[in-house]
Amino acid sequence: MNIKVEIIKPKYATICEQVVFTALFVYLSLIIFSIPTDLNGDPNDYLHLARDLFSMETLSNFNRFIGYPIFIKISSLNLAQLNLTFVVQSLIFLIALYYFAHSISSKPLIRLLIYFPAFIPAVAYLPKLLFPDCLLLSFLLLFCASLLQKHFLWGALFACILMFIKLVFVFCIPFWLAYFLIVQKPNYSQLFKLIYLGFLVALVPIVFFLTPFPLYQTTVQNPAFVLDREQANPLPVNSATQILCDNNTFVLLDSVSLKEIVEHSSDALYMPIGKEQAKKWGCSRSDIKNIQRQLITRSFFLEPGFHVYKFVKRFFRDVFVFPDAQHLWWMLDTKLHLQVSTDVDQLFYSPSEIDYFQSQEIKPLKQPNLRLLSSLVSLNPIMLKVFSYCILAGLVFGAILHLKIKRIPRGALLVLGLLASYNFVITFFAFGYDRYLMINYFLWFGIIGLYLDRMQLLSNIDSSYE
Repeated sequence: MNIKVEIIKPKYATICEQVVFTALFVYLSLIIFSIPTDLNGDPNDYLHLARDLFSMETLSNFNRFIGYPIFIKISSLNLAQLNLTFVVQSLIFLIALYYFAHSISSKPLIRLLIYFPAFIPAVAYLPKLLFPDCLLLSFLLLFCASLLQKHFLWGALFACILMFIKLVFVFCIPFWLAYFLIVQKPNYSQLFKLIYLGFLVALVPIVFFLTPFPLYQTTVQNPAFVLDREQANPLPVNSATQILCDNNTFVLLDSVSLKEIVEHSSDALYMPIGKEQAKKWGCSRSDIKNIQRQLITRSFFLEPGFHVYKFVKRFFRDVFVFPDAQHLWWMLDTKLHLQVSTDVDQLFYSPSEIDYFQSQEIKPLKQPNLRLLSSLVSLNPIMLKVFSYCILAGLVFGAILHLKIKRIPRGALLVLGLLASYNFVITFFAFGYDRYLMINYFLWFGIIGLYLDRMQLLSNIDSSYE
């Protein structure tokens, strides 16, 4: 097998890796220190939870679990220095990426492959946001890397941290346990895999009974960004829809109430009837959950085939990173429009300076951060498509490599299993926002890296026999 992967001498390959990683550090620093954050929606809720950390609202909020508010509280020095939180998030991300890349391969050029997705503007903007997704991405990389290195104690710690940030990541604990048992008792590996798959599938009814809102969103609601590419969910309501609150039966008659049931909302405590109506009818949290379960069941059994097809389609879209909504890009684009609308020359130059520019027939210079932000907004959709199609091309490349090396590389099934598990959870319990799916790029490129590393190993073995 005459296959040469490293076409650059090891000394220069190491220098290439150092240059790329340093460039990534500089790139993230520019974004952290020059582009504003976005405080709409979830970030404001997380700040509220962090401010009242030990209130019943915070401790009982399973949709926005307590781990991330604690992180904000500590990293921002009790909310006094929020910019410090962004710096800490970016450093954790860089450490996680470095550790993950080194768990994939000892070859610098192969590790470069793992770093490239971090240059996508949407990924690089994640650390500048008060969403938990940057931490989740980082700790998923650390979790995967620790299992690849068989550092099981670290893996258990990272699994617990992930669950502490977002409760649905409870699947990481049985995933860790299954892999640990497979390594310890390989003769029973198929049994352990089946038990884990059983738990993963059982998450759907468990969530349905404990906290049904995530399933309510994906089964009942019809957000506009999803309707652009797929049929609406079957309407589980009509003019005689009855709900039960405080042991009293109410009928939804007006068109506004019926419409709000399927509108997209993240209000887990009061959807589908809203806060005011819930108080008027005396609906408890338990009543709201029962209403959500009722509508989930009705929607699913109206057209079960449609829902099965929808979830399968969404799973594959998520796996290959074709998001339902480019939320990160939208936030960047919003910041660009805000800066353009307020970027007048008088903010940065005195009248005499503006006159001097005009006398030289030169337009007053725009600020570098505006140029950077404009470039990020323009490049992000293009880079997302390029990387997603690279993954699809990588499948063909991987099939060819598999025929050459005749064996699945060590760790490839582990990474693929984590990829499938994570996207199963996202498919059923969330919409495919881009900020949820960025981890897939790193996992896919990690699998490709494992194949390249295995191919290089076999090439070296062949060379030693020649």
